Amino acid sequence: MTAESFLIDANALVSYLTARIPRQAALVEEHINRASNVECEIIVTQSVMNDLVFVLEDIYGFEPSAIVPALNGLLRNPGIRLVHGSYPERVLQLWNKSYKDYGDALLACAAEDLHFPIYTFDKPFYKELKKAGISAKLLV
Repeated sequence: MTAESFLIDANALVSYLTARIPRQAALVEEHINRASNVECEIIVTQSVMNDLVFVLEDIYGFEPSAIVPALNGLLRNPGIRLVHGSYPERVLQLWNKSYKDYGDALLACAAEDLHFPIYTFDKPFYKELKKAGISAKLLV
């Protein structure tokens, strides 16, 4: 059993895969290395994967030939678990009331359901999570 399990948002994984902000990339890399040694469990939702692919393709211009190996590397990590959570009614409640971003509301639903915190660099999302009583860690 790992000592720590947490969900991670697409923003953090984008930072890691693109090194757009070296300090952030290094911090996420530390967690991924810990997951490789099964010192923690990083939970990635299918919606986070969808957001990640969208950003890598449409914002950064990566081709699938570059994205697929990166995602395979993440999914082969023994400390990373992909979950397929679907919360259609709850996500619409949260998105309408508590979250500006639909993907953030979906990740918050997963955190509620799985009872794990969300790790993020996104300060507004972090504040929304805290206001809603969902466990979160602001990566700094």
